[in-house]
Amino acid sequence: NPQRPFCLIVGGGKLEDIVPVIKALIPTLDMLLLCPGIDREFIAKESLTSICQKERIAIHIPDDYLVGTSLQQGPFEIKQRNEIKAADVTVCIGPETQKKYATILGNARTVFYNGLMGTLENLHTLTGVHAVFSAMQQCDFALVGGGDSTAAARKLGFERTLH
Repeated sequence: NPQRPFCLIVGGGKLEDIVPVIKALIPTLDMLLLCPGIDREFIAKESLTSICQKERIAIHIPDDYLVGTSLQQGPFEIKQRNEIKAADVTVCIGPETQKKYATILGNARTVFYNGLMGTLENLHTLTGVHAVFSAMQQCDFALVGGGDSTAAARKLGFERTLH
């Protein structure tokens, strides 16, 4: 029984891996923050979106992104959501979304983060992760799940403050 408000942050590239987690948490979930790699696919999956809306779960999507031609290498640039082209790879959340998500997380008491934005091989692609982990510090309980996400917490120096 998580303390409310309860926020789930999901990213990564495999929606099918995270759907069971989302469905299991729906009864206790208040907010859902979608990150690159999963956001466009989630919104396109109308059944999930409608379940969340029916349960009055606030769904938040990025306003801007760190974008490149591949996940590992630049050049990277910041683009607004409406500027994203089919060939763009959305690597991480941009600075506007970092601020927006930090504000949302400031109201959460419990947070679960799963699904890495960016790549462990390139610190530049982890700026949004760093911003989110920093904001999670203010929550009563913050949990990071998944191998790459946990590795990012260690790499960015958050392993002692995030469970």
